Amino acid sequence: WTWQVFGQHGQNETFTKQNGFFSLSRLRTVLTSPNFGTGFTSNSNLASPRVNFGANFGNCTTGMNFFTTAWENISDDCKQAVSADLKNRVVTRQTVAEANLQGGLFDLPAGQLRYAAGASYRDLRFQFINDTINQQGASFLDQAVGLYPSQDVDAGYNVKEVYGELLVPVLQDLPLIESLSLELGGRMSHYNTTGTSWTYKILGDWEVTDWIRVRGGYNRAERAPNASELFLAPSQVVTGNATGDICSQRSLASVSANPNAANNTAARAADIQAVCRVIMDRTAGAGTAADYYDNRALADQPQGASGFAWVNQVGNPNLEPEKANTWTAGVVVRSPFSSPLLSRLRLSVDWWNIKLKDAIGVQAADAAAYACLDPTFNPLVSGAANNATQATQAATTAACAKIRYDPAPLLAAGSFDVTFLNAGRVDIAGIDGQLDWATEVGPGTLTINALINYYLHYKSANLPGVPMVDYAGTL
Repeated sequence: WTWQVFGQHGQNETFTKQNGFFSLSRLRTVLTSPNFGTGFTSNSNLASPRVNFGANFGNCTTGMNFFTTAWENISDDCKQAVSADLKNRVVTRQTVAEANLQGGLFDLPAGQLRYAAGASYRDLRFQFINDTINQQGASFLDQAVGLYPSQDVDAGYNVKEVYGELLVPVLQDLPLIESLSLELGGRMSHYNTTGTSWTYKILGDWEVTDWIRVRGGYNRAERAPNASELFLAPSQVVTGNATGDICSQRSLASVSANPNAANNTAARAADIQAVCRVIMDRTAGAGTAADYYDNRALADQPQGASGFAWVNQVGNPNLEPEKANTWTAGVVVRSPFSSPLLSRLRLSVDWWNIKLKDAIGVQAADAAAYACLDPTFNPLVSGAANNATQATQAATTAACAKIRYDPAPLLAAGSFDVTFLNAGRVDIAGIDGQLDWATEVGPGTLTINALINYYLHYKSANLPGVPMVDYAGTL
């Protein structure tokens, strides 16, 4: 028997200073002053305009007329008046303790029954301290030009685990069975965030002869959500929108306000438009929907089945672990020849299949739009065109409350509040092949290693109940 006990503690701190950003509020103040801020002077304590007592102050000698003055000719005090050097700090701390034990229990007719067992503890903490000017919700009068706001994060989790494994010799030294063994294992993991997860495996290894071996089995896996998926503070990003603007009457999506889109119906298009109208007026102001649908030329509405959108991502502390069932089967062939050119030849081919449910992923913009506007997910949409009260009710559901719709030219796809969900499904199957060969060449060794992976299918869906799409062969 052998045993091992170890502990580990580590901390990483990163301090970042980012130069070259402007304060949006101060830049606007200088640029909108007479002559683009020429001779500008001001301070933050208006009760002390001359001595700058207890105040931040700024000056601009040359002004900042970018249209006529080269950057190098703008005075330093102007640049200082609008600059916003950002400072943020990230701290990651991890503590690990683990104990392992392995050895032989007793002899069976086909060999020794061996085991491994152990326990571990892991604690992870993550802290992000943002610059105040770029902190969402805290600096609502200002922000850094060209950088999306985000919030501080101070979060973490810990997990306690125990595991056990058995290597069971079943048969040995029989015709076509040099050896046959089973590998059995189980693990219990308790996360303070998601509770207890159980994983287990049963694998087989059949050595037919001393040069051919067959292997395979089943493995149940779980992955608990990580710190980002659980605790990400609200963060703004620009993302692609795979379906574009489904409120547009020129959309190509089958579920949209366009009655002429393929596989769409006039009734569904009218219902979706009715709900879109309510959302537009609620989030962008009364009259927005009339301007978009009634006063604007149809050609000005966006067309296509793709686009982009603004999303505000935030973690979800209510996530559950994602679960996967994995099957494998394969064969390993070692060269039966003793010649120098062939003795180190080895080939393995394995088939595998992974079915993943409750997959964790951040909502895409199109998924957020469908959750609100597709009658499949929001039944109140159906019939909304003929019932104003129902249209309002449909537009105020939890899914629709996450959409802000301002159909200005650059905001045609809207903005969405999104989070991480256990909404995905994945079914992947493929073949892995590996070929290894080596031979002595002079005083050294020449080796060749080839790895080949082929997807039989790669199916996934990011919403429950929708058909899975096979992406194999598309990338």
